[in-house]
Amino acid sequence: MIYLKIFLFLLFAFSFKSLAQKYYSNNSVPVESGKDFTFSTLSEQGLDEEMVMSAVDSINNGVYSNIHSLLILKNNRLVFEKYFDGEDAIIGIGWVGVRQHDIDSLHDIRSVTKSIVGAAVLIAVANGQIESLDEPIYNYFPEFEKFKSGFKGEITIKHLLTMSDGLEWDENISYADTTNSERRLNNSEDAIEYYLSRQSLHKLGTVFNYSGGCTQTLAAIIKKSGGLEIDEFVNQNIFQPLGITTFEWVKRKDGIPIAASGLRMRSRDLLKFGLLYLNNGNYNGVQIIPELSAMEAQNLQFQAEPDYGYGFQIWIATDVINGEPVTSVEANGNGGQVIAINKKYNMVIVITAGHYNKRDMNWWPSDIYLKHIYPAIVK
Repeated sequence: MIYLKIFLFLLFAFSFKSLAQKYYSNNSVPVESGKDFTFSTLSEQGLDEEMVMSAVDSINNGVYSNIHSLLILKNNRLVFEKYFDGEDAIIGIGWVGVRQHDIDSLHDIRSVTKSIVGAAVLIAVANGQIESLDEPIYNYFPEFEKFKSGFKGEITIKHLLTMSDGLEWDENISYADTTNSERRLNNSEDAIEYYLSRQSLHKLGTVFNYSGGCTQTLAAIIKKSGGLEIDEFVNQNIFQPLGITTFEWVKRKDGIPIAASGLRMRSRDLLKFGLLYLNNGNYNGVQIIPELSAMEAQNLQFQAEPDYGYGFQIWIATDVINGEPVTSVEANGNGGQVIAINKKYNMVIVITAGHYNKRDMNWWPSDIYLKHIYPAIVK
């Protein structure tokens, strides 16, 4: 009889543990796989679990529709990881229907790619490949001397980083629109010729104008100065040091990587890039980007909107949380792709979603951390 009781007790304990593991695996606790992260829990790192889980409920209930992943890193520890099935698209292919998203899924990150290219430029300056951020870009494009006139001849690498080149460019319309400037750039015979041929409208450094042409030209400068295409340079100088081994970079018809929006990455690897900037260019004790350069990149260079500014190919957003102003550095991409880096809270949040080319939504993925995650911080 006693053996039967012991057996039943062990069976119950095992079943309870399995159910608990299944529940938490599906709801809040990251799967502890690999050596890339130190793992913890929401409560251990001072986050109200119920408030964070309310975000998951809102996603499941359709309040925040078509979210594909939500990850939270707090105090350099991965404390939350959740994936959701949803309709998705792949750049260059189009809509691919409902996909199951998980820890190994590659996802379009669209303009988050710009922030990675921006980091690559800082590294190229640090290793001497590029002389300085104040170097005129026409030093690298003598073949396009015919476009060098007026203010255009004085455009520097820093103007490209801050998107203050003064050139005619329109990405304010949908990327589904064939007249969108980035679409025209990607469909052009020569991307750099297309970019440099744009008309000069503003004095350099005076007007912020969002431009994938700036990013594509930065990638071309990296190739011109060191011989590696942007995908190879990023792989060697950013991805390998971060332990990122799985990614795709969509290319133009001429084989050149689309620098403004072409990357597909895993959500965990987006966290690593966010962690790199959270720690001012340092990752696991290795200084990948010089500290001062990483800090400068995250400083406000242009005020694009009242609460939204721009650094070096990365956004700076200021919001009010619990009555106090809170600033996040954000890499954002079409469709709702976000890396939010918050130094006040020592936190990185990653969201992927499938809202490509939708500009008229009454909510945005950033609402998830502004309304559910930042307010959940209790210590």
